[in-house]
Formats: sequence, structure tokens, C-alpha cells
Amino acid sequence: MRWIGLLGILGLLGAPPLAQAVDLLAQAPLTTSARTGAVSPGSLLAQTSRGREWEPLPDGLHARSFARRSRIDLRYRADEAEELSVACALPDAGEGGARVSVLLNGRRLGVVRFFQETRVARFPLNPRGLRPGRNRLEIKKSEGDAEAETNPLVCRFFGIGARGASATPAMRLESPPEGEALSVAPEQAFEVFVRHAATSRLALQVCGGEVTLFVEEATRTVLAARVVAGPPQEIAAPWSAAGFARLRLLAGSAGARICRFQLEAVGLPEPPAIAPMRRPRQKPQNVLLIVVDTLRADRLGVYGDDRGLTPAIDALAAQGILFENVVAQSAWTSPATASILTGTDPTTHGIRGLGDTIDPETPAFATILAAEGFSTAAITTNINVRAELGFSRGFASYLYLPESDARKGFYAEAQEVQAEAMAWLDTEASKPFFLYLHLSEPHAPYAPAPEAVNRFVRGTPSAAIATAADPLDRLSASAPALPAAVRAADLAWVSSLYDAEVATVDIMLGQLRNDLEERGLWATTLVVLTSDHGEAFGEHGFAGHGYSLFAEEVQVPLILGWGGAAAEAQRSAVLARQIDVLPTILDLLGVPLPSGVEGVSLVDGAATEAFTETRLHRPAKTGLILDGLKVVRSYGRASGSQLSVYDLVLDPGETRDVVRKHPALAGWVEQEFRRRESAAPVTPRVVPDPAIEARLKMLGYVK
Repeated sequence: MRWIGLLGILGLLGAPPLAQAVDLLAQAPLTTSARTGAVSPGSLLAQTSRGREWEPLPDGLHARSFARRSRIDLRYRADEAEELSVACALPDAGEGGARVSVLLNGRRLGVVRFFQETRVARFPLNPRGLRPGRNRLEIKKSEGDAEAETNPLVCRFFGIGARGASATPAMRLESPPEGEALSVAPEQAFEVFVRHAATSRLALQVCGGEVTLFVEEATRTVLAARVVAGPPQEIAAPWSAAGFARLRLLAGSAGARICRFQLEAVGLPEPPAIAPMRRPRQKPQNVLLIVVDTLRADRLGVYGDDRGLTPAIDALAAQGILFENVVAQSAWTSPATASILTGTDPTTHGIRGLGDTIDPETPAFATILAAEGFSTAAITTNINVRAELGFSRGFASYLYLPESDARKGFYAEAQEVQAEAMAWLDTEASKPFFLYLHLSEPHAPYAPAPEAVNRFVRGTPSAAIATAADPLDRLSASAPALPAAVRAADLAWVSSLYDAEVATVDIMLGQLRNDLEERGLWATTLVVLTSDHGEAFGEHGFAGHGYSLFAEEVQVPLILGWGGAAAEAQRSAVLARQIDVLPTILDLLGVPLPSGVEGVSLVDGAATEAFTETRLHRPAKTGLILDGLKVVRSYGRASGSQLSVYDLVLDPGETRDVVRKHPALAGWVEQEFRRRESAAPVTPRVVPDPAIEARLKMLGYVK
């Protein structure tokens, strides 16, 4: 450890401000300190801890909720988990007050009566009712109307701690005349995780009291510096290299007020240098976007499969560019497809759960191209991209071919989509067009073409799986009950059915190319082939999709092919994402990129990180891929919050969790997840009618 006293810190008084400085105080609501066992719900520090029903009050300490059920998340120190304290009032209650129920992690602790004036209610805790990470506190009222804003609950403090502890939060943000400051109680610590470069510097100003700054990388402390009240100080930390670190400010015996805490961000890793993508000899006139539902990248010949499943797709890749490392923004259809069509992550476009709708403030592919004079149409076969969820925005024609028991494979077949597409092109192709096709062959339940069955289906399943209406869904539900050998054989058989479906859709794509060539459209049309997500066949214990963020569920193909491309195929190993599809196509068309798009053009650029998540099944999972690592947070009511880290370079199969080797990275990613959550929109949710509900159940989306 290196100790630096005051004489070892450079004064900043009169010096120019740090270039590209990150305000670490502004990140306080995102830090682990913000989610300790003691928070004021109205403070900025509780921003990502409280449910959306809370409204902070102007004093910065109190918050109110008109909802019947009000929530806040608390963390705790294991040695101080004896008691829950709740300080609240019901201003509209009568003289006798009103009863409310208090629950922690779904278990009722008791019933308490709140009055017009604030009172502190305390509940002894059973350690078995707590868990590491997030603990969900809920207060339930019997009366009140959120829409009419009646009977508000007003609270100033929640805390998990030692019995009899003072109901005073350890930290809060306040707003003095000169700007925001952070108050830290005596001998309490504020911590924040940072991504830094080897040359990054810190600036710290303490306005009252004193603090000790600790800089921790991995499992060691590389700097400790005592700073007292005075002018701003510049601190050159001995970073080992570019990476991640935890910064801790420990207040002295009299507490501390921190007025400035910044990190100079210059020198952070730049996107990898890549050879510019060769543009077509002539600018494409049309765009055909093909999303093949549930298509794993590793089933395509151009991605390494040697069984001849996809000759048509392989031929497309021979006339364009293939991206080898493509991350889906979700492991199920609605949020992933919305990311393709908006160029934004799920935390921006708003579709995260079943029935969520696209935020109308996000860009829309069809709207952008319609404004450029393109004819626009979509033909879809999946219930989770239906028009009422917002997917039809900008399309002059949006045709959803609904699933039905009367169909051989429940979904509309690719040939039906092809026929509808050609009918539309025959009337609209006189001017530039944008046509989006969503094909569902590889999505269970499977009904591959007979010729594909003869070529690719192998093995003998158990009787229960062979006779199931949806064998994959049956396997997913019966995982604990089947013997390992039987389950492995069943999975292999179902996987070969999936292969036959991939071959079936490839046959249609070959026919589609012939149709375009006959109409003279192939040479002028940019064909973009991708998928919304993959499918798991037991690689990590899951069967299906929407369960995990492992590669089998979120690694997808992305191929851009065109008749006017360079003669030889191109391959790119840069990190690519679904949100990069929109800006890349607009770049090739020469159409300006609108504001709000989060992706980048892959023509001559690349991203340094990729976000992905799934909330279809519990526990929900959120992931971030950066620097060759994948960080995944799993969180649910029963399991709490758990973080895993996988080294994608040394462990491409994602079999070894190395989170212990990367504590600072894990902390920074948790902080980043909270940043995204705090900014995520809440969009209206569609309640499906009985027919839609029945189809969702048939497809396994509703249990």
C-alpha cells in the first residue's frame, strides 16, 4: 500500500479544470453506497433503490407514494442485520391513524399503524429472511388511489441495522449555494467504482471535516491519502494500467462534506482499429431485412457448421460481409427485434417484459426510410412483434400472419411469407423499398420439411418427448425429472429437428433470391440477414431461450449481402450488436443518422461493449460484454442478486465464473446497470386478449 499525505497532493487552485472529467458525485445514486441498509427515500442516493411509485419531495429527504404497494430495496452489513426501521406518516389518516402491512422479501413482518405525524416503527429480523444483495421492502396500504392521488404515504427513512440504531441515513446529497455536495456521517464511507486509464487523475475537494481516500485495484489497495477541508486537490493515483478500481472516501470522526470528486477520463480504451469495410461498387437502392427467429450463428456453414444446412445463406455471405462476433440485445424476441428496428438497447426502447411497448420517442427504422422516399412494408410470423406493441411504426404496410393450430407448424411457413413479399414487391418495387421479413421456422414447435427431416434428423427420443406437442418446451419443463442419459438423447434429437428447420428456412431463402433475380432486384438490393436470438439445447442446463445470456442464446449471425458487392467476401471479428444494424444500413444508403440511435455503423467503426438482458423467465439476467469479458447479473425475488464474470478469450464456453478475480470490474458493471435502470422509460403494457393469451401459452411465453 502507498500512503500519500497532504504534501504529496497537488493543489488545483487556479489550475485549469480536468479535461473530460467524470463527476463522481453525480454518480452517487448509482453506487453501492446508495443501496446500503440505511437510506432516505427522497434523496438522490435512493434513486435506484426505490420503486417508480415514489415521488421525492423538495426537502431531499422525504418521498411520498400514492400507490397501494410501495417498494424500496435495501442492502445490509451481515454483522448489523438485527432490526428493520421504517419512519413514515399518513398525512390524510384520521386521528386514529391507519394500519399498513410491512413485508420484507415477500414475508410479512407485521402490521403497524401510521399517523399524520411521522413515527418510527421497528421490526426484529430473522437472519434467514435476509439475503446478500438486494432485499425488497414493501409497505401495503388498504386505502389510496394512485391516479386520484389520495391517501399518500410519506416516508423519510428505511434501514436495516443493529437494534436501536438511530434512524439517520449515513449519506445524502445536498444542494448548497455553490452546487451539489455529499455529506458523509462520521466514520462512514462513500464508495464509487471507476473505469480509468493508466494516466487518469483524480480531483477531490473536502469542504468540511476530513476524509481518507482509498484506491483499490483487484484485491489490493494502491493508494491511501488523507485530505482535509480546503481547496481542490489533484491526486495522481498509481494505477497499474487501464482498468477498473474502487474509490472509497472514509469520513473522519466529525464526518465530512465533499464538494468535488472527479476523475479525468482521458486515455480510456479506444475501439479496436479495423480495416474499413469495402462498400458496394454502387450504392444499394433497396433494403431487405430478414430476421430468422431463433437462429443460432453456429448452425450456418459460414460460421463453421460443415453439414450443409445453409447453402443459400452461405452464398449470400459470399457476396458481402459477415460479422463473426454479434451479440443480441436480448435472449427473446420482443426486446431483441425492437433493438434491431430502433438501434437502441432495451433500457432505451422500453420493451423488456412480455407485453411491453416500444417508447415512441425512440427512432424507428421504417419512419427514417419512409422520410427518404422508401416504400415500407413488414411481413411477420411472430406474435411478439405484432403491431400493437409498436413494431408497425413507420411501415405503410404491416402484415402479421398469426399462429394457428390449423397450420402444420403453428407458425406461418416461410413459403407463405415469400408469396406475400413477392405480391407486395410486384406493386411497390417501382421505387426504393424497405422490406422487413420475420421468419419463424427455427422457433419451436418444429415442423421441418420432409426432405430436411430425412437429411438431418437423427436419434431416437423417449416416448414422452416424441409425442409432445412441443418437445423442446417439454424438455425445458421436465429437466429435473429425466435421467441424464435420456435427457441427453432427447436433447440431441430435438436439436436435430431444429437443424432441419434451419435447413427448411434456407430453402425458402434460396427461392427468395431467385424471385428477386427474376425481377431484376437482386443487384440493387442490400440483403441483411440476422436473428433475434439463439436457442439452448442443454449447454448450460437450459432448453429453449429467454433463460440465460450464454452464447447459445445471444450469439447471432449478421450478414450483409448485395449483388453490387466486391467480388470476394469479407469477414469482420469486431464486436457487433443488433443496435448496430440500423446505423450500418443507413451509412451504406447514405442516409443521415438521426439522434437517439445508440448503435454505431460497422462500415468503419465498432463498439467497445455490448449490453444484453432477458426478463422473460426468472431469475432475470442482465449482461455486459467488454474487454473480452462477459459480466452477468442474475436477480430475482427468491435468489437475490448474483454477479458472474466469464473470460471469453480463455473460456469461450463460459464454464468458469471468475468474478473473484475481477471485483472492481464487477462493481463498476453493477453501477452501470443501475445507471441504465435509472434512465429506462416505463412504456404502456398491452394486456393480451384471450386469443393472444392462448397463443402465448402455446409458445411457452406464458406458463
